[in-house]
Amino acid sequence: MALATSDLETEYQIARGTAPAAHTSTPSNTGRDMQDTGPSFEAVMTLGAGSGTSPTLDITFDESDTATGTYTAISGGAATVFGQKTASHANTDVVKVITGRTKRFVKAIWTIGGTTPSFTGGMVLLAKKASY
Repeated sequence: MALATSDLETEYQIARGTAPAAHTSTPSNTGRDMQDTGPSFEAVMTLGAGSGTSPTLDITFDESDTATGTYTAISGGAATVFGQKTASHANTDVVKVITGRTKRFVKAIWTIGGTTPSFTGGMVLLAKKASY
């Protein structure tokens, strides 16, 4: 029997939501073009160490009609899908499905709080291409 394989890049649009790094303040993420995809996408987050005094990480997703336009929150629970992360969530991998997108460009927003906070991690966005 032949093994069926699939190339993710053929079926999915893959974009970096947040660069992998040690983030000590809210990173400035670029809007990612999701034009040829459906209204939902997957966000894959890898979170390493969290440090500082009472560090917190809140993740939301914004959308816009243009890359440099005004971004607004994606409705439908995207604001709370990951829940607040703290230092106790170190070495966590999370995959969530985000629904409710109605605009072309998507941006992951990482809001970092606390006293001298630091979170090591990154995020990739995957959206199934409309042709699949």
